[in-house]
This record gives sequence, structure tokens and C-alpha cells, in this order.
Amino acid sequence: MINFNSDRNSLTNDSEKRIFIKLDNEGDNYIVTRKRAFQSNVTLSEENFYKAFNFSYNMSFGKSGAHRNYRSGGTHHRKNGEIFANAFQGKLAEFATYEYLKRKGIDVDEPDISVHGLLQWDAYDLKANNKVINIKSTKYYGNLLLLERADWNHEARYIPNLDKENVIYDFFVLVRIKPDIVKILKENRLYLSNECDYNTLKDLFNFSCFEYNIVGFITNDDLRTIITNNHYIPRGSVLNRFTTIDADNYYIQSDDMIEIEELINLL
Repeated sequence: MINFNSDRNSLTNDSEKRIFIKLDNEGDNYIVTRKRAFQSNVTLSEENFYKAFNFSYNMSFGKSGAHRNYRSGGTHHRKNGEIFANAFQGKLAEFATYEYLKRKGIDVDEPDISVHGLLQWDAYDLKANNKVINIKSTKYYGNLLLLERADWNHEARYIPNLDKENVIYDFFVLVRIKPDIVKILKENRLYLSNECDYNTLKDLFNFSCFEYNIVGFITNDDLRTIITNNHYIPRGSVLNRFTTIDADNYYIQSDDMIEIEELINLL
């Protein structure tokens, strides 16, 4: 068991347990209270940027593979524009974490960019020094690590993997991406579209304009605490007065996460 000190963001050898703060809420309205400012702290190579782009295009508009078009416990079925935005943001986050760890001298496998069918998925996002890492992504102004409640059991095991490779996630990393991919697609009327050719889409995303902020991480023990304490936002709730939640989600506020530099000591 890893223990942490009272500032919630550093490692220590004492016995003090980690504390996670719940969101403020009034009825169905939930408000983030522990925010961490966006600060670019990793760069991404142009090669890996376009690996992420090509993968995401193929999984959406390119129709070479398939991402599920709904969330666990959710009701909204997504268009290809929505699938692209989710896949691109997620894969950029994986490559950003990969490059960060690699530059720190960590032995880390490159993110998988093979295209899968609808009922196939990776057992994990990254493996570093034989530790398994789950990468979550959000927009540059996001302050929550979200995990769909229906996907996790009380032991913090990922249910879709239980009969697959018996993989247990050791760490969960949150990465923020700037600019907002969804906003760019909406401005070009592509977010709710099912059709877009490769070059038209590629012209919208300039490699040099993107920034990445690895916010921090939590451990598997932390997730167990979150699950035990029922820290989740119910489906149908409104986050920060504007965003309606489509599925029950466990959450961790950004300023309750451990600084990413500490992860190097655990790998």
C-alpha cells in the first residue's frame, strides 16, 4: 500500500491515508472545487501527432475500424465526428504520456495504433516497466478524471477485461489537450457529421498549435477508495452548470491527484 502526505500531492512513508474531496452539489447540479491550472509540461513529436490523427480518422470517418458509439450506462449514440474527437483526444493523451515517460528514461511500450473491430479493444493504454497505466483525457479546461461507473467493480477491476487478460491497472493518468478538438469540429460543422474526407479534416488540425498538460495520477488503491466512498456523478446530473452527464461516472478532482513527477519513482 502506498501512502501519501496531507497535501495529497506527494509521497511519504507515514500512515496517513489519502483524502479525496467530493464535488459541491445542490440537487442535480455538481461543481468542481479543487482545480489545477493548465500548464504545458510535455511536447509531442510531429510523427506521433499524425500517428494519433491517422488512427482516429480510421476509427471514425475512415471506417477502417470501430469505436463503440455509446458510453457504458449511457444513452447517447455518437456520430463519426464525435467518435473522432474522442479517439483523437485520447490517443494524443497516450502519446503525450508515452513521450514524457520515455524522456525520463522509463522503459515504456508505444501506444497501440492498430485498428480494431467493434468488439475488440486494448487491454490497457500503456505499460511502463511492467506497470499497467490507464490514460484518461479531457479538454484544456477540464478538472476531473472520469471513469464510467458501470465499467468498474468494487475491487477497482475493469469489468470488460475480467475474462480477457486479467489485467489490473496500477495507475491512472489524466492529460489535458489544448486546443479544444470538439470546438474545432463544431466550428466546421463536422462534430455531428458521419462524412469527411481525410485531407479536409487534416487541414483543420495544426501540429504546432497543440499543447499538452499531464495533470497528475492516482493509484489503484486510490480508485478503490473512490469506489468505496461512492464518489460518482449520476447520469442526468449537470456539471459546472453546463454539461449534462450521460452515464454514472466516478470522479477525482484535478487538485486531489498526485503530481506526475512522482510517478517516475513508482515505475
